[in-house]
Amino acid sequence: MRAEIRIGHSTGSIYRRVPAFAVPLLLLMWLAAALSCLGCGRSNLDLASELESVVPDDSGDPGTDAIASEGSLDAGALDGDAAADASMATIASITLTPSSARVAIKATVAFAAVATLTDGTARDITVAATWTTSTPSIATVAAGIATGLSAGSTNITAHVGAISGTARLTVTSASLVSIDVTPTNPVLGVQVSIPFTATGTYSDGTVGDVTATAIWLSSSPPT
Repeated sequence: MRAEIRIGHSTGSIYRRVPAFAVPLLLLMWLAAALSCLGCGRSNLDLASELESVVPDDSGDPGTDAIASEGSLDAGALDGDAAADASMATIASITLTPSSARVAIKATVAFAAVATLTDGTARDITVAATWTTSTPSIATVAAGIATGLSAGSTNITAHVGAISGTARLTVTSASLVSIDVTPTNPVLGVQVSIPFTATGTYSDGTVGDVTATAIWLSSSPPT
């Protein structure tokens, strides 16, 4: 088992890997050297060099010692999970699904954003992404949910930093024909809530979620 000793200096820090059982002895040696040198003008780095000459690195790997300036990280001085964290994958591209959609005025449609990372993995970033629309007068979008405002087409875009993905949204002027509410016959106890969803069918055959834009009423409101 190895331990790591770090000696600070104004120009950086020296890292030294030594056997764990030697740590107490090395600390005593360092303290004695520091006390004996009070006022002698020798720096931490001088004492650190002496410590290096007394105790060799037992890791057996070249380049495991590192002088790391403040604010920087020398990945060569890390191993295992720490090295992996120092070189995390970044976003290579963003894909939106569906790639195109149609929705009526006052109806909504949900888009999902999936990021492909540089290590080949994929992650859902629908909530984390910043969403915009190229024509706010035609549709608005927030957290991937687009709402039609007027007839026309617009681009829906999800951004994370400089990387973005785009889908096409067409808003139609079709009229609402019917609304289906689900669930249809729920059973629940007192003081228990349940969400309902309203789906509208339009004259051009399209369907859309109108939960947010519908006006909701109860036939037996509380008294």
